Amino acid sequence: MVWWTMKREMEGALLERAGVEEKGYNWMEAARLYEEAAKSFLGKKMVEEATRACKKVGYACARAAGTAETAEEYVELNKRAVKAYKEAANLFGQSGNRPEELECEAETLFVSGLVAGSVVERKKAFSQSYELFIESSELYSKRDDRESFARTLSRAAWTSFLLVTYCSDRWELEQISQKGRDVADKALKSANEIGNVQYLAESSFAEFVIFSAEMVLYLLGGTRAGRNTAGNPF
Repeated sequence: MVWWTMKREMEGALLERAGVEEKGYNWMEAARLYEEAAKSFLGKKMVEEATRACKKVGYACARAAGTAETAEEYVELNKRAVKAYKEAANLFGQSGNRPEELECEAETLFVSGLVAGSVVERKKAFSQSYELFIESSELYSKRDDRESFARTLSRAAWTSFLLVTYCSDRWELEQISQKGRDVADKALKSANEIGNVQYLAESSFAEFVIFSAEMVLYLLGGTRAGRNTAGNPF
């Protein structure tokens, strides 16, 4: 019993340390600590705790990729994020948590799209990711989970921005950008209602870049498909 309590305290300490690193934007260390906690939880068959830790690993790795200094590091971190999100989605599915399962599947596709090898693969991944974020947000809404509703809507809006940059004609551009602006507007209202500054900022920025991308593509004739670099700095 004492050993079990000590293990729980150790895992709690890992999560606490990871949270501190996350707040300090030390994404690599946060990912390492969340990963260590997830492995420990899984070893003790504490599935719910392991699932949430895996989701955190995916988030931290994806954010760490944004600070990568080389293309190789960028790809590797995104691959780690995909693996963690897939594992989280599988565990959420096993426990019957459909909204979070869909959210993690959406994140898996989103991150996969960032490192996909072709324009067709990237566009397909982002399109599927968008649909899953929307489906997840609808299920969160039915649960009256307003924070998760705002989060998934803001992610859908951001995904729309990336899709806009792959539009091949003006009709497609108008369709996707309109959906993106509508989703961003809903996310803004939801984030404002719950007072979540992070989702508010993400939704505002998504709405701005969707509009900006639309203007640029209009000026260039709406034919810049395949030239996107917004999701990949390399």
